Amino acid sequence: MRKSYSCGLVLSAILFITFGWAGYLSAASEKAPISGTPMLRGQKLLLLRDYGTADRIKSEKAILGDLVGDNVAFYAYNFGTGIYYTTTATCRSRTALSSGYNLNIYVEDAEWNRDPSRFTPAILDNLGNEYKNVILPTETTYFGTPPPGDFTVLLMDIRDGGGDSYVAGYFDPRNENPGVANSNSRHMIYMDSKEGTPGNSTFYGTLAHEFQHFIHFNYDPFETAWVEEGLSGLARYVCGYGHQISHVRAFSLAPSTSLTNWQDDLANYGATYLFSAAMYCFTWRPTCTRHPGQPSTTARATSCRARFACMSSGARPGAGERGGGGPGPGGLIVRKSEATGWLLI
Repeated sequence: MRKSYSCGLVLSAILFITFGWAGYLSAASEKAPISGTPMLRGQKLLLLRDYGTADRIKSEKAILGDLVGDNVAFYAYNFGTGIYYTTTATCRSRTALSSGYNLNIYVEDAEWNRDPSRFTPAILDNLGNEYKNVILPTETTYFGTPPPGDFTVLLMDIRDGGGDSYVAGYFDPRNENPGVANSNSRHMIYMDSKEGTPGNSTFYGTLAHEFQHFIHFNYDPFETAWVEEGLSGLARYVCGYGHQISHVRAFSLAPSTSLTNWQDDLANYGATYLFSAAMYCFTWRPTCTRHPGQPSTTARATSCRARFACMSSGARPGAGERGGGGPGPGGLIVRKSEATGWLLI
């Protein structure tokens, strides 16, 4: 079955280049965004070993709620040194959600002082509305209902090791365990606002990517890294933010990259995303012709995780779940291999 993986992924890169993507892909030269979440996988597994899954945040409405203007000291992780540190941030925006909970947007004080024009009320309001009206409902449909409670997005300068990529965002499971060292005891994700630009499609795509990590942790905290990253890459697409070109380009330049051996490099992101995009079209054929942000009523939240996990484990979907050949996301050509039952794109 490993041969089927590699054949499909190699064909993915070839078809992307064949159908006119070569110039587009080669034009990508700016620093590429990556997720810090898989870099925290070792810590996550230790937390699960020591604390299990029972000791999680208990949500309560209208009790100790955040207010605009609140100043809070947050724990954050330095990916360059591997050490936690504290930084202060101020709540700059609060968006009421239909659930009765709120989205709280905090901006690191140092980032605000560096350039407050990046965090205007319009930019922060748009960020809150994008979460409320696009990311939250779309990912609930595709990946499942997130845990109840207020949700925090912390915009900050995420410290990393530099290079040709930057940590654009991350979800730290430690924050889901109150009382654990370096835990902020709240549902939250971190977003980089120094290398990233609040309000553009890449920034929204990162928010969608990290929010999938948050949802996935609630359903399957032990998930394999490559599966989870593939689904987070897909989250960006189904929310309407397109492909992360730097990731696809990296894989097109290294098509022998392993799908299942996660190494935290750009080609891994491209490989896992292309595979999950293929599975999306193969198992959800009726939704492939629709706008990605408008899934049909036949889409089921559990289907995306369950079917993807089924196929990634080596099993084949039932006959009624197979899709035919046809156009996939953004012009991907989808074909079913009759010999193996696997998808070649």
